[in-house]
Amino acid sequence: MNEIRKKILFIRTPPYNINPNSYNIQQIGMGKAFCKRGFDFDFLTFKKGRKNEFVFYNDGKTIGRYIEVPRMKIFRTGVNLKICRKSFLEKYDLVIVQEYYQIMSFLVSRNHDNVCIYSGPYWNIFFTKTFSKIYDLIFKNKINKNIKTIYTKSFLANDYLKNKGYEHLVNLGVALDTSKYENVLVNTDTNKITSLMETSKCILYVGNINENKNVRFLLKVFNSLHEKDSELKLILIGKCCQGMKNRILGIENNDYLNRILNNYSSTLKNAVFQFENVSNTQLQFIYPKARVFVLPSKHEIFGMVMLESMYFGTPVVSSVNGGSTTLIRDGENGYIVNSFDAEIWAEKISLILYNDKIHSSFSGACIQKIKNDFNWEKLVDIIINNEGV
Repeated sequence: MNEIRKKILFIRTPPYNINPNSYNIQQIGMGKAFCKRGFDFDFLTFKKGRKNEFVFYNDGKTIGRYIEVPRMKIFRTGVNLKICRKSFLEKYDLVIVQEYYQIMSFLVSRNHDNVCIYSGPYWNIFFTKTFSKIYDLIFKNKINKNIKTIYTKSFLANDYLKNKGYEHLVNLGVALDTSKYENVLVNTDTNKITSLMETSKCILYVGNINENKNVRFLLKVFNSLHEKDSELKLILIGKCCQGMKNRILGIENNDYLNRILNNYSSTLKNAVFQFENVSNTQLQFIYPKARVFVLPSKHEIFGMVMLESMYFGTPVVSSVNGGSTTLIRDGENGYIVNSFDAEIWAEKISLILYNDKIHSSFSGACIQKIKNDFNWEKLVDIIINNEGV
């Protein structure tokens, strides 16, 4: 007789396409961990277009599936009424819905007895604060009644929802799917980057290059450091990705970084290197070559790049954001800077750049922190125990 396995469904509700091969997707990492614990796992995400699916985990005992389904898009909300039906949901023992502010979280909770939410934002995600208040007025009490647990990605997200009056909150965090780095060979393009980084001390940034990520400020900080050490290099991994405002003004994505760099000397320009197309699996060869990783974002729900950097032993200097306040113990495994004062940032970065004792201590603490506390198996066990599946 075949054993009946329990099934988990994770619904990613924001109405934006994702590329499952582009970066370290949290839900796939979580899914693999559930499969290793003996569950089948379906990760369902919305896509503009036809349904599509593939298997991302199969050990002969359990299966993890990635499923794309069509959706209606209403502002920042995705809706698919078919997957809200009881007949669809009842085959799952636990349903995890992403984000408290998505209408799907409420719709799904009406037709399943064991639903939890996994939420990340710690600031107003609606177009105006008025919309946020209206949503909370309509749905907060219903969600508190129907949802057994709201898991948050960070302490900031936990406090944000608590202050709004949401209940049953558990700060879970985020983990890293390290299996993506296994059996990967360094490619020729990555070799060119790492060879460049080996010639001097390097500061590394990974992510979109835009105003929210505060790259303009990062270059100001780097200029201050470079004036004292002309051998320093700044490595930027990512594409210029500007918002609607700049598109309306006619500022092209590719012009963004150059426009900023034009304010600086040619000497500084020659010390800044941008690489657009680096796969996530290749980053494992780049992180260890950097002396310090920087993340000066104005807002960051979590920042998987911090997890990655710390896992590979590269200390982080970061702004106050969801990931930094959850991962970093200031002065023990990195630095959190609570202002955008370029001189303070330069000072903290310099401590890691030039003090071998601090760098070595932080590096070891980073590796242990991620391996011990931010692996998916540990976080999934918390969900299993809480939800009784």
